[in-house]
Amino acid sequence: MTNRPTTYKTAPTPPPAVFGRDNDVKTITGMLRDTPAAGEPGPSTTKCYSVVAIHGLPGSGKTTLAQSVCKVERDVGYFNIIMWIHVSQNFTVEAVTSEMFEAASGKGGNKVRNLGVLQTELMKELKGKKFLLVLDDFWKTDVTMLDTLLAPLTAGDSGSKILVTTRFEDVAKALLGAQNLFPIPEIEEDQFIKMFMHYALDGAKNSGQEFREHEIVGIEIAQKLRGSPMAARLVAEQLRGNINIDHWTMTLDSDLLKDTMGAIWWSYQQLEEHVRQCFRYCIMFPRRYQLEREELVHLWMAEGFLEAASEAKNMENIGHACFDDLLSRSFIQPKEHSNDMRYFTIHDLFHDLLEDWRPDINVSRHVGSEYYRIEEGIVSEIPEPDQVRHLFIESYNEIVFQEKILKLKNLRTIFMSATTETMTKKDLKLLFKSLRKLRVIHVYYKDYKDRKEVPKIGDLKHLRYLSLWPDDDDFYEWTLRPYEFTKLYHLQKFYCSSPWVLHPSSHEEMCSLVNLRYMSELDKFEIPNIGRLTLLRTLGAFTVRKASGYEIQQLEHLDNLRGTLEIKGLENVRSKEEARQAKLGKKVHLRKLKLQWQTDNQSSEENKDVRKSKKHRTISCLGDGPSRSTNQILDPQEEVLEELCPPSLTSELKIEGYGGSSYPSWLSEDQSKLKNLQHLQFSRCSASGPPSKICTLNLPSLTILDCSWSSLPENMECLASLEELSISNCENMLSLPRLPMSLKVLKICNWKGTDPCPWIWESLVNLCKLRLYYVSWTSLPENMECLASLEEMEINRCQNMLLLPRLPMSLKELTINRWKGTYVNPGSWESLVNLCKLRLCHCSWTSLPENMERLTSLKVLSITNCKNILSLPRLPLSIKVLYLEGWDETPGVGEPLRTIPSWPENMEDLTSLEKVVMTNCNNIHSLPNLPRSLKEFLLNGEDLMRDDCSWPAASI
Repeated sequence: MTNRPTTYKTAPTPPPAVFGRDNDVKTITGMLRDTPAAGEPGPSTTKCYSVVAIHGLPGSGKTTLAQSVCKVERDVGYFNIIMWIHVSQNFTVEAVTSEMFEAASGKGGNKVRNLGVLQTELMKELKGKKFLLVLDDFWKTDVTMLDTLLAPLTAGDSGSKILVTTRFEDVAKALLGAQNLFPIPEIEEDQFIKMFMHYALDGAKNSGQEFREHEIVGIEIAQKLRGSPMAARLVAEQLRGNINIDHWTMTLDSDLLKDTMGAIWWSYQQLEEHVRQCFRYCIMFPRRYQLEREELVHLWMAEGFLEAASEAKNMENIGHACFDDLLSRSFIQPKEHSNDMRYFTIHDLFHDLLEDWRPDINVSRHVGSEYYRIEEGIVSEIPEPDQVRHLFIESYNEIVFQEKILKLKNLRTIFMSATTETMTKKDLKLLFKSLRKLRVIHVYYKDYKDRKEVPKIGDLKHLRYLSLWPDDDDFYEWTLRPYEFTKLYHLQKFYCSSPWVLHPSSHEEMCSLVNLRYMSELDKFEIPNIGRLTLLRTLGAFTVRKASGYEIQQLEHLDNLRGTLEIKGLENVRSKEEARQAKLGKKVHLRKLKLQWQTDNQSSEENKDVRKSKKHRTISCLGDGPSRSTNQILDPQEEVLEELCPPSLTSELKIEGYGGSSYPSWLSEDQSKLKNLQHLQFSRCSASGPPSKICTLNLPSLTILDCSWSSLPENMECLASLEELSISNCENMLSLPRLPMSLKVLKICNWKGTDPCPWIWESLVNLCKLRLYYVSWTSLPENMECLASLEEMEINRCQNMLLLPRLPMSLKELTINRWKGTYVNPGSWESLVNLCKLRLCHCSWTSLPENMERLTSLKVLSITNCKNILSLPRLPLSIKVLYLEGWDETPGVGEPLRTIPSWPENMEDLTSLEKVVMTNCNNIHSLPNLPRSLKEFLLNGEDLMRDDCSWPAASI
């Protein structure tokens, strides 16, 4: 979890329902289009941007309205960049500038760097672009600090806007100089009631009866809420969970519903006690802190909040049920970061409620309680230190830590922010030594010594959650003391952000951590007798060895494993009875499974010896199963794989290094158990042939990699759900069968077979992507035009192909690399009226087709190291981006000096052209007349459009 401000490359996901705001959205979008006339008074007239402010009471719908506006602007495309920033009360310029850069550039995961560097990079991203910056929930701040924050925005294009939501009108006026103020109005009563009933009854069922009584009572409750959207949604969602009419009537009689905070408090009281306790824990984190679902559930478990409620049930399930309860009632709100990472936040009004409005459960830094937060830039006395149980450190100070925090003898939780200064290893030692009641530790620390070792930790008898983040730029491995670590009997989760190792003597002792559920890199230690850790949720990989404690039977009782499991060393399983003891089918929480045999020469020889020692068995052949002769030796690998049937909910299965004579019945029988399988992969399989058939008829994706098969399964055409097929490095395959009509993506790599028959392509009416790498075909089929859905095609190093056929009209992206043919057939291009991107790399063509101007949808043209192309034809007016690379090599003896291709004669008329990039093009002495639409011209990394450009001909 991180605590950086909320940021979006585009607007956040709009709320599921918005009522009564259509006119407000139109008004604000009109303000965003309005540009002050020259000379008009106001502080923003000298800048490229002006400010629009939405102000109103907490819970009045300011953020929801801004989200709706952003959705409209994203659809319209008036602004080149839309940035969404939540500005907390105690924000830093560095953090917010970093978020603005991330939103503008789309580059995630940037560490906070030097402010000057950040501002320079942000200005580069904004230069010449019209932006919309949303500052959500803006509070009062220092004028100088604000000027520094907004300084890079001057690089934007005229007409840019800042949209602010704030509780305070004077903030928008005095600090931001907003010229357009929009006091958020109350929603009209009929729309407000409609919204309330939407959240209270939409989708509810009551044995087919209408909710007439509920509607009557619901309208009265809505009228009592005095137009507060936040209160309406919270109360309605609570009522939705209990549609007993008596409960609704009692709610109507509550005096708490007369104001927003009272309604929030009433809603909070409706939660079950263990759910309230879990929610109070969330308030420990700063406002708008980015919470991750899995991490939060693990913390609740470590604190013991779920033990009473779980009884015999799985604690994770109870935790997720609590989370879903809070989410469905809007106590926790989903968000989506600019890098598509989903996270959750707590609305500020809940912080107001639990920090200020109800001091008996206060978590602020000023009033003593179980929960305490040391905020950035604020150092104060910790009142009633004996009461503090859970501490969040947003601002680390060594003196405060040693003089105050180490005195919190009843502390259960210490959680440090990622953005604060890291503690020293000395302080970490003091932490482990002094605070013996800790259950949760999440800390960032640094160590300047060469020896990277975690301090003594074995005295923390109650520790359940340990997350260590060493400040280690050199990526040394950190060593855990074996005896100390294995004394943490209650430990549920261990995570270390840097590589770490256990002392070899501690491997055998690891099985004493019987409560362990999650541990990073656990699989790399090959711990013996791991089967004793029956609560393990994640393992990653398990390697079967012939030594005691590493048998495949160790998996028998690990039924709580979930996510991904890779079983290696299956050549060491001696019999089907051993494989059966793994009880793989009972691991119902697994979703991805890999079964791997080692295929080196040594293991192959061992398998041959085993085969020779096996007695002949008589096997009868039934139905359409794989054909076996009587008196055939039954392969031991075949027996093992038959017993390793994956769990029924497995979504991804990989079989690697399998050398059995046939494939298991659970893969080929008509009633396949793997009905949830989404991806099936065979790699390095040396069996005599493929499965006779694959009967997972709902299979969407199939990959065959480095297999010695001579063909694909016989029933390929019957895989009616197959959408993706990838075949790589299968050198014995010489031909393709008829493929299913459902196929959308086909990738073939290193194919030695003959040209495919034309009838193979006739059925591929849904094929969208075709990728061919190192394919030995002499040509593409003449009936390529029948691929009416094909949008992307890549031909890479198919050196026997010399001519392109006529391509389908549907094609939008075409990439050709290492093409040996020199002739370009104009007829191949005539139909490409929908082509948007064309990439040519290392092609031997001497020219581009003269009819390129007819490609009226082409927007991106990239030509890389096609040195025989000496001129560019007339280009279509739709072109927006032109990339040229690689005309600077020194010519051979007797060869002319290589220059870039001569420019298109209609270069100046390309009125859509916005960007030209030329790399490794040094023999340029002049430029053509360029279109006025051009915004960026990069020559070997230098932007010729910049005023300070040093290139001699930069008079653009």
